[in-house]
Amino acid sequence: MYTRWRLYILAVFVAIILILLFACRIWRKRGHQFSAFREVLLILGVVLIVETLIISTLSNFNLGVILPVFFGVPMVFLAFMLPHMKKGFLLFLKWLIAACYGVAFVIFIVCGFLMVRASTEGKNVEADAVIVLGAAVHGDKVTWVLENRLNTAMEYMLVHPDTICVVSGGQGSGETVTEASAMKKYMVEHGMDADRIYTEELATNTVENFITNQEDGR
Repeated sequence: MYTRWRLYILAVFVAIILILLFACRIWRKRGHQFSAFREVLLILGVVLIVETLIISTLSNFNLGVILPVFFGVPMVFLAFMLPHMKKGFLLFLKWLIAACYGVAFVIFIVCGFLMVRASTEGKNVEADAVIVLGAAVHGDKVTWVLENRLNTAMEYMLVHPDTICVVSGGQGSGETVTEASAMKKYMVEHGMDADRIYTEELATNTVENFITNQEDGR
């Protein structure tokens, strides 16, 4: 299911890119100036906005989900306004946006490096427990975002048979069961021992996920 969703999303992105490339070509044929750099900004911006729209239907609505749109909207704005941002407030705004993107890029690189290193080292750590934080479920079915988290946890548990798993997540809007119970059901259906899976069904967001699990661990 996870692979199928990735293919669907990839197909949507490819279609969007082709449509925008065609639109930019038509725009130039009509005598308008539209540089390759502005074309790249437009495509990246629209792709990021569409990513938020897609992911928001497949997971909980939170900052991580809507973050791409915060980067996408300024890109679309720059794609159309860049030739006019040569003086005054618009010039200041252009450099302010550029500075924000620069800072975000550095943060992305640093966090990406730390995440890759942690994921590589984590496979060799003998952990007593794995905690899987919840995400939206449709009815009692896990979404592809949550499915990916659970598959990763199960891969680790197969290699480390003494490790237990804590699935954490309460019942949100549009969900017929708690996220934790849906997660446990999915793992059991995929061959995991139910006795190795513990549910935490009170948390409604990531902060509560961590607080509740810390309290339970005392």
